[in-house]
Amino acid sequence: YLTARDGDIPSVLNSLDQLAYNISTRVNALNNSGTDLNGTEGTGTNASGVTGNGTTALDLFNEPTQVAGSAAAMSVTMTDPSQIAAASLGAGTGDNANAIAMANLANDLFVGVQASSNFSVTQNLSSTAATGSTATSSVQLVDSFGNTHPATITYTNLGGNSWSYTMALADTLTANTSVSGQVSYTFGTGETVDPSTNLTITGVNSLGAAVQTTAPAVTAGEAVGSAGPPATGYVAALQSAISAAGMVGVTVSSSNGVLTISGATSTSGSVVADAAASSNASGTLTFNASGQLTSPASNVTGISFSGLSDGAAALSLNWQLYNSSGGSNVTQTAAASAQTASSQDGVSSGATPTNFYSNLVTNLGATVSEVQTENTAQTASVTQLQTQNNALSTVNLNDEAAAMQILETSYQAASQVFTLLNTVMASALNLGVQTAVA
Repeated sequence: YLTARDGDIPSVLNSLDQLAYNISTRVNALNNSGTDLNGTEGTGTNASGVTGNGTTALDLFNEPTQVAGSAAAMSVTMTDPSQIAAASLGAGTGDNANAIAMANLANDLFVGVQASSNFSVTQNLSSTAATGSTATSSVQLVDSFGNTHPATITYTNLGGNSWSYTMALADTLTANTSVSGQVSYTFGTGETVDPSTNLTITGVNSLGAAVQTTAPAVTAGEAVGSAGPPATGYVAALQSAISAAGMVGVTVSSSNGVLTISGATSTSGSVVADAAASSNASGTLTFNASGQLTSPASNVTGISFSGLSDGAAALSLNWQLYNSSGGSNVTQTAAASAQTASSQDGVSSGATPTNFYSNLVTNLGATVSEVQTENTAQTASVTQLQTQNNALSTVNLNDEAAAMQILETSYQAASQVFTLLNTVMASALNLGVQTAVA
């Protein structure tokens, strides 16, 4: 009973929550990346990188905010079937591409994918480093869709055996080239351009000769911006680089977080975004004279990143500053600052909804069968023990009858002794004269 209550039942409930969460979020995301029968576009981004202009989400299910409790809370919220976005964005109401994409979810391996929740890095910070110097460590983290994101932790020496830390999550965007002559990069809600972006654009000048320009360095937290006029953000930086190179016929625009470069011969490199929002991703580390971490005194919890471009659920993370034996994973010694190891518990494997549910039912049936077999065996053991106990504690009538006969004979013998004593005492009292004694 205790195993079922504390292990088996919670495991089944967690699996049902995972199934409900993944189906709800993926179906909602797909329906929001299309156009419904009324011509209304959703608020999401389709596979081509095009974002709908809708102001209200076309959700089929109530949108869960976390995996836990999703199965119990899951319900259909759409009341008008004409809101099913069967058509792709911009394809007209006669299109059925988005409906086909939703049907194909049955074959997608998207259920059971686990996002990273715990991570650790083994890092030494140099105690001889100058105040204001920095060191970095990195770890790959997995989101709820199984996509990996490199996270970087930057440590800054504050002096006095203290270092500040800031954690940043890079979101490498997928280049969309489905439209001839242009390439687009879709940023997640509120994301900014990461300094690791290294985009190179090739085109032609007014003489028809090939020219190439490398986009200027990105300022940390730089916005995507707009084409203006006046142009702002990263868009302005790209336009300035293109003009300086004498490139003609190449334009840069941004709409609803989609950065589009049109007219270029080719582009190379990568565009990287910073996760839109983070919480609890910065703080201070303090060490004692031996280089062991003293503050924080426990692992850092509640770190989160949201707004990933692939639409994955917000990453909620715990930084394991201490190992299982209580030792600190981050230390401060005279050795050079260096990272020697990292780990995270995210897995990117998944299953189709049908296979996931089939495995769930199969495992549940096997567990029930095993419990029934164990219960039968344990019941038989209890019965056997009770039989043995009764054999030891039950009265044996034969033994008791023999004992009673022995006691009866002993009583008779004792009575004869008292009779003899009575006679002897009577003779003594009458001085040997045989006289009846009353």
